Amino acid sequence: MSQRRQFSSCDPCRRSKRRCYFVSAGKGETCTNCRRLGHSCTFDFAKSRKAKPRQDPTPYPQPMNRNKSPVILANGLSNTFPGHFQADSMTVGDVLPPLSNFDEASNADENPADGNYDFTLGLGLTDLVALDAEPLAPVPIETQLSFCGSPLERTQSAMPFITGSSLSSPMRLLNSKLDATILDERLITIHNTIVTGCASRFADYDCNLYATTSRYRLESGARWLSQEYTLDLLGQELTKNDMSYTLTAIGTVRFLDHFSDLYGNRLSPGARKLSDAALKAVLRAFSLQWLTPERSSATDSIIDNSHTTCDISRNAFFDSWFTAREVLRNAQSIQSFRTVYAILLFDGIAVPAKASAESAHEFLDIGLQNLCSLDALVRQYCTNLAAYSTYSGALEASLNVMRWGGYIRDIGASLTTDRRCRLPAITGCGKMSFSKEYSFDNVNDPDFFLNLDGRIPNICQNAVAEAFYVWRQIIDAKQSMYSDLSSACIEAFTSAVAAVSKFNRLFRPFFNHCLANLEDLSIHSKTTSISLVLFWDLGVLTLAQSLESYTKKGHLIHDSTVRSMRVYQEEAVLSVTRTVECVILLPTEDIFNLENGLGAEVPLISYHITPRLTAMVFEKAIETLIYLHDSRVYPANSLQIDPTDSNIWQRRIDILLKGISSLNVIVGGSEAATSAFQSLMPRHGDILSECWTSDFST
Repeated sequence: MSQRRQFSSCDPCRRSKRRCYFVSAGKGETCTNCRRLGHSCTFDFAKSRKAKPRQDPTPYPQPMNRNKSPVILANGLSNTFPGHFQADSMTVGDVLPPLSNFDEASNADENPADGNYDFTLGLGLTDLVALDAEPLAPVPIETQLSFCGSPLERTQSAMPFITGSSLSSPMRLLNSKLDATILDERLITIHNTIVTGCASRFADYDCNLYATTSRYRLESGARWLSQEYTLDLLGQELTKNDMSYTLTAIGTVRFLDHFSDLYGNRLSPGARKLSDAALKAVLRAFSLQWLTPERSSATDSIIDNSHTTCDISRNAFFDSWFTAREVLRNAQSIQSFRTVYAILLFDGIAVPAKASAESAHEFLDIGLQNLCSLDALVRQYCTNLAAYSTYSGALEASLNVMRWGGYIRDIGASLTTDRRCRLPAITGCGKMSFSKEYSFDNVNDPDFFLNLDGRIPNICQNAVAEAFYVWRQIIDAKQSMYSDLSSACIEAFTSAVAAVSKFNRLFRPFFNHCLANLEDLSIHSKTTSISLVLFWDLGVLTLAQSLESYTKKGHLIHDSTVRSMRVYQEEAVLSVTRTVECVILLPTEDIFNLENGLGAEVPLISYHITPRLTAMVFEKAIETLIYLHDSRVYPANSLQIDPTDSNIWQRRIDILLKGISSLNVIVGGSEAATSAFQSLMPRHGDILSECWTSDFST
């Protein structure tokens, strides 16, 4: 019968928290664990305990009963097993080995029938890896586990439930990405490059006017969970307000749809398949628009016998676009976040010239309607979760990303057409406080722009929040022209011009500095600043055009408002022209483009999720230049737009034409450029032809 040394474990077994026992009680014997593992079986700790009596009893002694049945603990497991006895209760001074040292295969050579099991940390009946005989280094106090309360409480606190730690946890959906089962590798790279880049510029937490206390960040190549999202080893959960979730656009969609049945949006198997099919079709069409046009042959590069283009990439894009539209028509009524995301993404794809004009925003309204319905369901579900629920915070952050994506599409569509916004304006937003942090009054101070490159993306994100707030005011002013209340219209235009004035005062010096030093900036800072400058100028030109149309109808608006708007209009035209000129002069970013699946000649002005918006900026700038030249109306403080200097005027139009033409290097940009030229040529064809230059040398 096995025996063991009374009231003591050997030092290696004590350190590794193994059950220590001996085959015989002879002197100098080695315990079975040390014999098996080749350790020195010493009892220095037991000797020191005998030499120095214990003054403080173990606060939580293990129940011991040698002669009777094993004592059953509160968790229903026994603290002893047949033929063996627990050596010592664990003292406060005994430090547990790090959890990362667990060896799942350490019990492979143990015979379960012998009852050689460990019951440590409440992990179940598994062995822990044996540590070397050398003393363990003390574990920092912040990583030690606290043992308080009943045995059951100790078991639970020793191994706390860490949300998201499981490999199958839904939390891992948050920043999941596309794989080759959905698109081929090149299209995956294109999608991730464009969507992730645009999302970080226009939809990150600091840009999002919908964002609540559930913080998040949108970035590519990030770990599935950011460092802020942690649970400490004491089992004390962080509040959801203290967490920061790392998300991807596709990850938020998957995460939200994963719980659809739980928040009351039960979908049939057929609806799920159709929703998936719609998203896949749109993802393919979206990615194909970034391919470089490829002719099938040099001799037959334009038209074949059937009068269709022989451009392989363009034809692939056309086929995928019309397929995606057809699938979306069948799936648009399905209330899933996959369908909503597909609609929002499809709304930004360049519309082929052969498609009807109504296709531009065909599905947007029903997509926003579905988003509002799902928003109500998810928010109600979040209120049913605990106040500090991790999943509540993750769902809330994901929903904020989707809502903001819908708001962006709503603003973009209404800014460039006569369409009314379907989503209500965001009021009472706390994002406006950033203007106190970023003051550009001392823009001429060299210290202000010290190490600016690293701060540009963050500054631009804060500027985006303000820009969307102003763009909504511009849309309201546009829509007020269709009302019968002239006083309301005048007030709307006055308010919008004042908002533009405030934004320009804050950020125009910053924009000018970025353009002047564009060649020295990093790729991320270049694309961030360029996209924001262009789309801000688009809003200014749109407001100026609407105000001009309103005054032409005989409506009177205060002269100071009209004069201010003319200055901002000219400023925007010059800004767009300088931006195009600076980008054209930049060296080609071959490595960046080729690594991300794009052609080497794709200009930075093409790196936007909606190519036709970029083309529309140049189109409006050309129209404005022509209008200002023909009207001969210039305020006293005109910004270098001199009607008597035709060379400067023609050169600016030529630069803007080059900007539109540069979009032709990708399939979607080519469609957007074609649409812009088709709009400009019937009205201004002779002027544009007169201003166009070429660089042929012979």
